[in-house]
Amino acid sequence: MLGGVLEGVRGETTPAMRVNEIFHSIQGESTHAGRPCVFVRLTGCKLRCKWCDTAYAFHEGMDMTMTRWSPRSNPTAATSWN
Repeated sequence: MLGGVLEGVRGETTPAMRVNEIFHSIQGESTHAGRPCVFVRLTGCKLRCKWCDTAYAFHEGMDMTMTRWSPRSNPTAATSWN
């Protein structure tokens, strides 16, 4: 499952994504290259590219709502360099 629906405290449901890891790094592409940023690595890519360096992200992960992992809504979501 690549995510699902989580039930909230009051019974409401919220869409979720399966998150493998959240980490700080330096953007290496686009016009934002060189800027610090927070990356959210999701679980469940089915492409299996032979150059993939994150095979551990094929299956591992935790269902999270965006409000739980988004740096805008949760500044402590990624608090240390990995």
